[in-house]
This record gives sequence, structure tokens and C-alpha cells, in this order.
Amino acid sequence: MDEYKLVVKPRVYRNIFKAYNYIKEKFGNPQAAERRYFTIMDGIKSLSVDPYRVRLIESEPWNSLGYRRFLASNYYIVFKIDEERKTVYVFDLIFARSDFDARLHRLGRK
Repeated sequence: MDEYKLVVKPRVYRNIFKAYNYIKEKFGNPQAAERRYFTIMDGIKSLSVDPYRVRLIESEPWNSLGYRRFLASNYYIVFKIDEERKTVYVFDLIFARSDFDARLHRLGRK
């Protein structure tokens, strides 16, 4: 099975650290924050092997553009696969209870 290179956009790291700090500060639980951090990072790293296991986003235009998402610890990891370059581009980390479509539309304008 081929391995894919991972390219993670800076906003993804910012959102991971926001989630970490939110749990650590709001709930006073650094262990839970650390578990969430590692669960998300492991999810991202797992995309280097068989990223096609994740289905395309069903709504348009994201489906036609090849965007995919999967859930890791209450957060959607949003990414695309560039098969020619054997690269997975991770574009965003979106809290599952937020307005997913609105966040994707903001992503599309950046």
C-alpha cells in the first residue's frame, strides 16, 4: 500500500491548539486536553495510509472538488487527496457541533 505525504495547513494546528487550550482552561483537565490532542493528531497521521477509506463529503460543491472529512474526537478533519503527487492536504479542523457547511464556505473563500 502506498504512503502519502501529509501537508497540514497552519489553521489546522491553530484549531488543534484552540481545542487543547479550551479543554485545559475551561474544564481544568490537562489530561483530557492531551488525549484530545493526540487523538486528532493520530487521525491526521493515519491519512498517510489509505486516505481513500474516507468518503467524499456529500454536499456540493465539496463533493465535486474532492473534499473528504472524518470524525476524530468531536472534530471533523477536512482534507483532499492529490493522487498524482501522492499527497494529502489537510485544510481544516471543524468542531462537529458547529455549522459545518458555513465553515466549509469560509474555507472555500480562503
